Amino acid sequence: MFDKEVSDSYELGFKTTLLDDKVTLNGAVFSIDQDDAQFTQFNVDTFTLENLSIDKVKTQGLELEVAIAATENFDIRLSAGMVDSEIEEFALQPSLVGRPQFWVPEYNYGLSINHYYELGNDWSLVSRAGIQIEGPKTFSIDIPDVESSQYTYVNAGIGLKSEQLTIQFYVDNLTDERAIEDIFLFGDSITDLARQPNKPRSFGIEAIYNF
Repeated sequence: MFDKEVSDSYELGFKTTLLDDKVTLNGAVFSIDQDDAQFTQFNVDTFTLENLSIDKVKTQGLELEVAIAATENFDIRLSAGMVDSEIEEFALQPSLVGRPQFWVPEYNYGLSINHYYELGNDWSLVSRAGIQIEGPKTFSIDIPDVESSQYTYVNAGIGLKSEQLTIQFYVDNLTDERAIEDIFLFGDSITDLARQPNKPRSFGIEAIYNF
């Protein structure tokens, strides 16, 4: 059993356009106070997911996004986010006070480019590519000192688009980056550490029809 989570959130941001609307700049700073912050972890004894709550967590951070219309057919987007999350009170595990909240990456950076080329007869050739960088994070109250590495994911796609139909070939995790999605112990020692990997490189064709 656990109490409901209650959050007090504060955010201050701005949105602006520059250079005849060719550049869009957005930013925000935020602060979140959480009581009974909920998280889920795997219980190896019962082979079930258990819900737990941390008495008090404070999270602060900032976000920045820049969109650049380089040409009529080509745009670039950059994003950055930094997070400082701290456990302030935790009756279940008092030794974890002062440590970061689980599952919260320290930072995220992104870069994406989008291009389209008109072919005629209401059809266009569209392509995209993006890079996402995810910072380190922790996973479990049982192993708070185990932290993931920084990971970089690359996604891309190319296809044809009309007013109603889009057909696209895509590749996710192009570089086949291997990352940790979850960590848990199967015993009492760090040598019993089990890692759940992320999804490997994947590709396919998707079709989207707008009625």
